[in-house]
Amino acid sequence: MLPVEEGNTGECSCKFSGKVSIAQTRFLLYNSKKELCIQVKCKPNLQTISDQLGISRATVSKVLNGYPQVNADTREAVLKCAREMGYHQGRNAAVKMEPDVKRVGLPSRTPCNERDDFYGDYQVMMGFRDEAQRFGIQIILLPNIPTSTQTQTSLETLIAPYRLDGLLISGLRMSDPYSEQLTKVKLPVVLWDIKVAPAANISSVSYDSLRGAQMAVEHLLALGHRRIGFFNGPRYAQICYDRLDGYHLALANAGIMPDPALERWAEFTDNGIEAAAYFLKQKVTAVFCSCDNTAVGLIRQFKVQGYKVPRDISVVGYDDSPLATA
Repeated sequence: MLPVEEGNTGECSCKFSGKVSIAQTRFLLYNSKKELCIQVKCKPNLQTISDQLGISRATVSKVLNGYPQVNADTREAVLKCAREMGYHQGRNAAVKMEPDVKRVGLPSRTPCNERDDFYGDYQVMMGFRDEAQRFGIQIILLPNIPTSTQTQTSLETLIAPYRLDGLLISGLRMSDPYSEQLTKVKLPVVLWDIKVAPAANISSVSYDSLRGAQMAVEHLLALGHRRIGFFNGPRYAQICYDRLDGYHLALANAGIMPDPALERWAEFTDNGIEAAAYFLKQKVTAVFCSCDNTAVGLIRQFKVQGYKVPRDISVVGYDDSPLATA
């Protein structure tokens, strides 16, 4: 039997009769008597990832090179498998390395439909991707980073395999562990619609949610409404507090004292069933919603209860998503 070194499959005169989990990238070589001869750790490649997941090598290649035309679940599975195999070590990397090409990591998931609360952010992320590629910046689509992942793996550990030059992040909650770890990342970080404490490596781009909310409520006030409800989003989202401030400011400028009883918090995906009944009980004549998803749900529930919008009650949403033009 020829010697076999770690990092390659080598050659062996013994009969290769079996292997253990490819996820561990360890292969067992047996002799003709089926006695264990040697155990070798092999360098992972596209084929080992492909075999482990039962998908084509071409699909694996697309994911590892940052192409977006791959199912989100498949992409996350490939990236997870690559990390576990140590694919980023040595000449093989979790991304295609090209000299003088900047690589920006983009944690993303594909929204289920236009009512998905991530749909608007997804459009922004894809717009960033298209513009970055126009300037020769390689976009590396990273797995989604739910809170459960953040409690198990540090942000630095998560991004280490990709050898990035920067990060663009959307969707972090104020209480998420990664929000506190951003300043420790030795990379430029751009946040989309997220506010954190100022830091040398962090920049933030966002809507003027306060002014946008103020304009929406001013529109309702101009229509003659005085008892205006506010159907807000979740308490963990900073933009919801900004829009609440805009709502309060518009009312204050009109000489109306904000009434906490007319404010309701919910997830961006709330269907509006309970909210509709609540606002009708409060005898509001209009409702400002902090996103189009909740506005659509609210309108549907008002209709179920026999109210027509805007004849009987006015509803204004925020975001100008495709739902608003449907």
